[in-house]
Amino acid sequence: MSDNQHVVDESLLPDGWTLERVRTIEPSVELLDPSAHYVAADQRPTLTNLDELAPIVILCFSGLCLCLVQEDSNEPEWWMGQLDESDGSIVCWSSYGSSLEDAIRAL
Repeated sequence: MSDNQHVVDESLLPDGWTLERVRTIEPSVELLDPSAHYVAADQRPTLTNLDELAPIVILCFSGLCLCLVQEDSNEPEWWMGQLDESDGSIVCWSSYGSSLEDAIRAL
């Protein structure tokens, strides 16, 4: 039996995207389970403290992560951050907009 913690719904990626398509741009990508990671932003313009994010998708590229976050009625945004291997947390420093391709190219 496989470890279900690592089985993540690829259909949550934006329309037109699959894990294989992401790998054509960046082969090292892994799809992480958002419920298994604490994700926070450390540089939001209106806040000075860490602000917890609730991503619906996390793509990990050898430690750098893109976290898709849906807030209010706005378009979802990709936040970039670093995975802490010791506890699985991800601290993001900036939003890279709604385009997954642009966010991947910013890695």
